[in-house]
Amino acid sequence: MKIYFHGLKIYFQSLVIYFQSLKIIINAAEKTFIQQQLDNILSANGEERLEGAGTVSHEEAMDKALTEYRKFQVKTLSSVEQDYLESIKLIEKKAKKKGNKGGV
Repeated sequence: MKIYFHGLKIYFQSLVIYFQSLKIIINAAEKTFIQQQLDNILSANGEERLEGAGTVSHEEAMDKALTEYRKFQVKTLSSVEQDYLESIKLIEKKAKKKGNKGGV
């Protein structure tokens, strides 16, 4: 009986190792698939894939991202500004409806 349980233990350990290996293979395949999809997007837009680490430091990249975000912010309305414009449009609609009812 002891040998039987020892055999089961070895069997289950080998199953665990098998499934761990399978998980690693699947993760690698997913990563490859995602990389291929990103490459397709880049090539469709006429861009090339960056090979290696690149030449821009982390600090330079963060500065560039912040600068571009600030440019975007200037062109984009804040939620308060959007709400304000929506309320003006709503008031205009109500005024037009009132004007149409009074004139008919």
